[in-house]
Amino acid sequence: MVKETILLIEDEEHDQEHIRQRIEKHYQLKIAASYRDALKALQREDFDYIFLDLRLPENQGGKVDKQGTFGVKLLKHIKEKLPLVPVVVISGLQSSKTAIRLLEYGIVDFVDKDDLDIWLETLVKKGQLLKDICLQNKILRHEILGSPKVDGLITKSKLWENIKTTITQAAPIEETILITGETGTGKELVAREIVNLSPRKESIYLPINCTQFSGNLLDSELFGYEKGAFTGANERKHGIFEAANNGTILLDEIGDITEEMQAKLLRLLQAKEFLRVGGTEAKKVNVRIIAATGRNLEQMIEEGEFRQDLYHRLNRVRIHIPPLRERKEDIEPLVRHFIKKYCGKHGKPEKHLGRKTLARLKYCDWPGNVRELENMVSRAILFSQSDTLFPEDFDTKISESEAEIIQNAGSCNLGIVEKETIRQALSSFKTRKEAAAKLGITENTLKAKIDKYRLAHIRPPKDNTPKTEAAKPSEDKEKLSPEQRRILDHIRETGSINNKTARQMFGVAPKTIAAWCEELMDKGLIIREGNGRSARYVMNIGKTSKPAEENRF
Repeated sequence: MVKETILLIEDEEHDQEHIRQRIEKHYQLKIAASYRDALKALQREDFDYIFLDLRLPENQGGKVDKQGTFGVKLLKHIKEKLPLVPVVVISGLQSSKTAIRLLEYGIVDFVDKDDLDIWLETLVKKGQLLKDICLQNKILRHEILGSPKVDGLITKSKLWENIKTTITQAAPIEETILITGETGTGKELVAREIVNLSPRKESIYLPINCTQFSGNLLDSELFGYEKGAFTGANERKHGIFEAANNGTILLDEIGDITEEMQAKLLRLLQAKEFLRVGGTEAKKVNVRIIAATGRNLEQMIEEGEFRQDLYHRLNRVRIHIPPLRERKEDIEPLVRHFIKKYCGKHGKPEKHLGRKTLARLKYCDWPGNVRELENMVSRAILFSQSDTLFPEDFDTKISESEAEIIQNAGSCNLGIVEKETIRQALSSFKTRKEAAAKLGITENTLKAKIDKYRLAHIRPPKDNTPKTEAAKPSEDKEKLSPEQRRILDHIRETGSINNKTARQMFGVAPKTIAAWCEELMDKGLIIREGNGRSARYVMNIGKTSKPAEENRF
């Protein structure tokens, strides 16, 4: 068990040693011998308790101020910057006038240096109680003032009502929060709202994108490192967690951290402590963590890429942000907000938004979500020469005729219209890239919609170039195992199968599934599309000379 750390601010070496003998058995002790040394120590690391002698020199070896001016000044600094750290005054300046003034700063108590070992346990318990009371007061203040209002989220969507409720309920508590959603949906904005409504509002908030730092670099950035830990580590560096002590950190793209980093983060969440790179001394820290990701962590757990125990630690409160295409009623208020924002930024009169322009924007798919919409509005305002924004001011890659078809779909199910449109595009163009360009969406969005509507079996048109007939795939049913026949049946029913689905169907190791599928590919019955986690198997229709007979498996 890691000992709690006490900072002793005392200039007399004799008294330092006297107090050390009484404290070191149960606590880690750090010593500052002057006002300036104490300020540096408080900036450098975190402490559980502070024992302060008011009579201090400004600098080590300097003249002691017997009036206690530097001690009182230091006390003010501590209570302003670190209000939850208990302070015990161990000084002879204990006149009633001084005592009353110091008690107003919220110190735990006075104690004589000779009696410190007698009162130590009581003082620590009293300090912890005071710390708990201060934290509870912050939480209760939120409750007494009523449910706070979420002001930074611009929305008309009913999907956001539950999100806002969750934000107001989760903000005052100290649990970790996991925010999920596609890129550009506003995960960081939600994190900022949580911080603004939390008891840590006045403390430091640091948003960190984990993908900006590769492997070991992220380790040293988050946890810091000791001098000599690696080549170029010429001095100790304090990490982000130490810098954000008593505050909040947003770990964005948490799904992209390494297995080693996952283990270190789990320890931090469990024990509130960590080791600097190259260090051996555990450092305690009090940081609230908000994590965000656009990846499917549950699937990553099944594939062995993310720790389940870390996931449960992060997922104490879950907030999922739907993509913009699922809440298109938000497009109008968002566009009007961005028009006002960027007209002001670019020094232009506020522009009008035409009805046709808004209709065009509403029928776009917005694969980049709110971020893409904001960038497009900013660009339109920057280059528009009119006081009204027209459809041609937005590079939305959707024709008026296509928008009209969707708009006039009336009571038809838009999902059916979309599915049929994608089916026709896949059947009309040789590559998915060309199909995506025609549809005005990215290849990733097209891939997601192919999965959604189970259209992986749709093949591009064949050209008219004469080809030599390919060898007929083996259709000997007796040579296929029952598992292989189930795999083929599943592909015919749904269009494709991936490793995850196959593992759920059979409950066997991935190597076994791979062997089954390799054999089916050798027979020319199926082919593999994609690599890694995105790999899937589909029927080899293009190479089958008699597809009608193949379908009898």
